[in-house]
Amino acid sequence: MNSQIRSFEDLVVWQKAIAFVKKVYLITDEGGLKRDFGLKDQLRRAAVSIPTNVAEGFERSSRKEYLLFLNIAKGSAGEVPLPLPLYPFPVLLSRPAKSRYE
Repeated sequence: MNSQIRSFEDLVVWQKAIAFVKKVYLITDEGGLKRDFGLKDQLRRAAVSIPTNVAEGFERSSRKEYLLFLNIAKGSAGEVPLPLPLYPFPVLLSRPAKSRYE
């Protein structure tokens, strides 16, 4: 098995971040979040920012810059309060969505 990392797509953290983005898109397309365009957009943009910053950091020329972008990605992850039922407005999720993500 070749475990050499050649691009950011090979990074497990980037792969998990992409899976996270897909989950956020699915969750925000249900219940009250589907109609709350501002919150939906904020959650989606923050989620997309995570793998984007991981990728950008990987493409930078120094370890220091890479770590900076990983730190920015970590901050973006803090903007997306998952599981969403813990969000201060849990009523925004439909009952079936809440049960799937609790």
